[in-house]
Amino acid sequence: MFPLTTLQLAELLRVHPLAGPDVPPVITGCRMDSRLIQSGDAFFAFRGQHQHGIDHAVSALAAGAVCVVTDQSPAPADSTSNLLQRTLTVADTAVALQQIARWNRGQSSAALIGITGSVGKTSTRQMIAAVLQSRLQGIQSPGNYNNELGVPLTLTELSESHQFAAVEMGAGRRGDIRFLCELARPAVAVVTRVAPCHLMTFGSLDQIARTKAELPASLPADGLAFLNADDPRVQAMSAETSARVVYFGERAEGPGRITAVASANGRCRFRCGTDEYSFFGGRQLVLSAAAAISVGREWGLQPTDIQRGLDTFRPGSGRGQVSVGNLWTLIDETYNSSPASLAASIEGLAGWEGPRRVLVAGDMLELGSEEAALHSQTAALLAGSAVDLAIFVGSQAERCRAAAAAAGFPESRLRAFSEMTTLSSVLPRLLEPGDVVLMKGSRALQLERVLSGLQQQNAPDESFHGELHRDTGRDH
Repeated sequence: MFPLTTLQLAELLRVHPLAGPDVPPVITGCRMDSRLIQSGDAFFAFRGQHQHGIDHAVSALAAGAVCVVTDQSPAPADSTSNLLQRTLTVADTAVALQQIARWNRGQSSAALIGITGSVGKTSTRQMIAAVLQSRLQGIQSPGNYNNELGVPLTLTELSESHQFAAVEMGAGRRGDIRFLCELARPAVAVVTRVAPCHLMTFGSLDQIARTKAELPASLPADGLAFLNADDPRVQAMSAETSARVVYFGERAEGPGRITAVASANGRCRFRCGTDEYSFFGGRQLVLSAAAAISVGREWGLQPTDIQRGLDTFRPGSGRGQVSVGNLWTLIDETYNSSPASLAASIEGLAGWEGPRRVLVAGDMLELGSEEAALHSQTAALLAGSAVDLAIFVGSQAERCRAAAAAAGFPESRLRAFSEMTTLSSVLPRLLEPGDVVLMKGSRALQLERVLSGLQQQNAPDESFHGELHRDTGRDH
């Protein structure tokens, strides 16, 4: 963060300045988690479902926080801990954080890259950052910081040394991305895909598309919009922006065109334009890689620079992370699920070698009135796929089992469990040594708990160091 005096902070928030001889003169960061406080931070104490962040303010100050910004005044009894002297009481803590973020963004000349889409935002953001960091200094959104609190926190990380910021932008309703763009002022937009996701709040795919289009629409005339040519709704966003448009995808023309895709055991190789690239991850991430390559080219990076960046990329926890053990190869896609991403996972399993390819799929949530139909349609994709055993869990499990069977997937290779506890106890007995197991489900199901149980039984393979290299023809 650019240094901000406590007097400037008070002026920005329109509150009385901090008083007292021992108040540090500047803040150098913003945090909303007291456990992450570093010396010089301002601690933003939010009202939670069960408690208020002000309850952790004293420990935040003890850890080195300069001050506390909150909508609740400390109790008089807190005067002994100097909390009263170090607290700035505001009407809305979120608005206060956004004001600081807007100020910090205004100090920075970094090119801000906004990334949105129904699926693939996080992997695309990570790949873009990996490619650009091969030659440039920059930051990216930590974790899933992609909403009205996460984006401001990311913006407060900008400092004088940064040349770019790759910022993920999510949305639950119309106007969300427009608001984030007003804060972040992106010069570059990347849109991955429009797909059924959060239909309970959006209502339709067209509404999702209109919301995602708020990102390219926000760009200045000298900006750049990178759009997925394989998605008609994304491609149509070119009409929403005055910026120059660059397409990527299998239907793109020119340097962003994807061809010759081959995926084997966690390594994907493909051609983008006239150059060949590879990355560690499944086939479903090739669009993200093509977006990152296209961004890198516009920054003037050479193919060798871009490949060096891609070589540093690894799928994160819950987003395709692979663990190889003495029993099974486990692919962790437990962070979330949607029809589009589950379909990509089913297809991606074809690129893995093993005695059996096993899919463990939990419910896909927030699909509104389309929930039943979308579960059935997606499960039917198993027919003709490379999946050897499909295991469904959740309230839609039996529906998915029936739809897959009706589509022609052998019933003997289907299982359905309504309860997660039942799956946890039965799953190890359903698996065989050497199985490749992909686990995917919406976040609320906490399928990662079942995965954790498998991992405890699956002693790590000492030969695995980020690449799979058993004597089965796998990539080295």
